[in-house]
Amino acid sequence: MDNTQDLKLFSMDAAATPITTGFDYALQDRDDLADRSRQTYLERVGHFMAWLDTHNGFDDALFSPAGRDRAVEAYLTAAVQERGVVGRTVNLTLSALAAFYTWLGFGAPTTPRAAVAPITPRTLSRSEERALLYAAAEKRGTRAYAMIALVLDIGLRKSEITTVQLAGLDLAHRPGRLTIGPTGSSDTRSVPLQPRTHTALRAWITERRRWLRNYPPQTALFLTAHAPHRPLTPRTVDYAIRTVGEKAGLDISPGTLRATAEQRMLHEGLSSNEVAARLGQQAPDPDRIRALCNTTTPRPRTRLALTHAEQLVLFGNIVS
Repeated sequence: MDNTQDLKLFSMDAAATPITTGFDYALQDRDDLADRSRQTYLERVGHFMAWLDTHNGFDDALFSPAGRDRAVEAYLTAAVQERGVVGRTVNLTLSALAAFYTWLGFGAPTTPRAAVAPITPRTLSRSEERALLYAAAEKRGTRAYAMIALVLDIGLRKSEITTVQLAGLDLAHRPGRLTIGPTGSSDTRSVPLQPRTHTALRAWITERRRWLRNYPPQTALFLTAHAPHRPLTPRTVDYAIRTVGEKAGLDISPGTLRATAEQRMLHEGLSSNEVAARLGQQAPDPDRIRALCNTTTPRPRTRLALTHAEQLVLFGNIVS
């Protein structure tokens, strides 16, 4: 069938909103996806549509299987080569696009496998950790010190720092534990704390109690410094950690602290499965583990198509 006339009339910019709105409604009808997964599918497809609008030569991306495959392959290749996107993120994006094109009636993309060079995660040395914790304590106070100590200990995601609950913190018995995720959810995990973290959190809880003395109770563990002391946002967390890093002379992100925690767990002898469970990962990432352990030069990774049942897990920073 000749779609030439349709292509001449079609505007990607004009079509983006109604198409993504329709896809959003379709996602809401899927019981096999968690709310976070639906949101991430929609965000990835929205980014893909924006990319199509700014790149010529893909007018048939939404009209034919051949156009679908050319566009998806070019989009993913650009993500890897121009933005340094890592293999896991490529797979997650491909899963979202598979759901999108299946909804359009073309089925999942059948683009060839593409090699994705792994990026060795940035981690901190022990001396850098000490400098960071010192800067947090001296320059930013009890909350910053507790937050950074906690992330260096158990590797919370940026989004998890904003949602972790005070009720999930158990300091009754040293060294203590933190439960992450909604009660009763399959995504909930309980992680042991180090003694250093236990002490830092005790200090923060005492100050937190003083902050809220004349304000309504809050359930979030970490709160804004300014009254009425609300839960933090991901942007605030990112800024706070980067600012402390600058005070210590370090260029870091929340992902740097998470990778440092992961590396320490591996060096302490925890199995890859146990480390993945503590970090809330669906499965261990062999190439990432090799890079963190410095056991061998990481091999190029290969993008594999995911099943429709596989769900996305979002950290805020999609390459972290």
